[in-house]
Amino acid sequence: MRRQRSPHRRPLPGIFAAVLLALLLPAAAGAAEVRVITWNVEDTGADARITAARLRQLARQEFDLWGLCEVQPACFDAYLAAVNSGAQDAGLEASYQAVQGASGGARRLLLLVNASRLEWLEGFALSGLQFGSGGRAPLCVRVRQRQTGRQFLFSVNHFHRTDEAKRRAQALGFRQYAAAQSLPMIAVGDFNFDVDIPFGRGNEAFRLFTEGGALQWVKPRTLVATNWSDGKHDPDGLNDYNSILDFVFVAGEARQWKAESHVIVRAGDFPDTPQTSDHRPVAARIEIPDVERSP
Repeated sequence: MRRQRSPHRRPLPGIFAAVLLALLLPAAAGAAEVRVITWNVEDTGADARITAARLRQLARQEFDLWGLCEVQPACFDAYLAAVNSGAQDAGLEASYQAVQGASGGARRLLLLVNASRLEWLEGFALSGLQFGSGGRAPLCVRVRQRQTGRQFLFSVNHFHRTDEAKRRAQALGFRQYAAAQSLPMIAVGDFNFDVDIPFGRGNEAFRLFTEGGALQWVKPRTLVATNWSDGKHDPDGLNDYNSILDFVFVAGEARQWKAESHVIVRAGDFPDTPQTSDHRPVAARIEIPDVERSP
């Protein structure tokens, strides 16, 4: 399905360091922070060795929860090892556990949990939201934040790209699931919502997903494209689509938690090459209140 092009394609330079610095500020008193990151690594269109090296580099920032999309099963162990090695490189007391997706063929989901900060309680897939053999069932984990004692859900998702009807069904089904949960939830991934920059309009699946406010987008302060299209539809060779496909959402009580996110932009990440992912990572910092301090 062809996405709508925007005339505004070039992100403004020099603005991302300030956003990243803000994410590194200490959490407010009486709260603990959880740092999450999501990235579509595009294993079938990138070099897994380069991806592993990038994951190792990102892990030095000590993210607590990782939601990776389009991971080949053969790379599960290597990527887990890369994240653990990156944390060790930085001298961090972090040790990660993996929840591996079983659906999606060669393009699966991988969820990583920092066991030093989060107690892993339960991992599961929402198999009813796969919608076809080529789809990926959302991958979820229930964890307890060790400092606050707070339990919450974390989910990584990759909704259908080419089948619009299935993407709409996934959006509606996940919204209904999130609204029915008693625990706070953080949901990340490549949702293929085609949110246009700078106008912030998404496709019909985005409207269904956010309708009613059960799921709230942790919107980056600066919107920048998270996906590169190879310029086949653009004679000047620039990115065909200036849009956001990768998101961090919160649901339930987490909608009242302080949160901020940003798209991780590094020099030379776009245009995409056969060795690198055609997506940018998205990271967020979310403050979790103590159980005693919660509303």
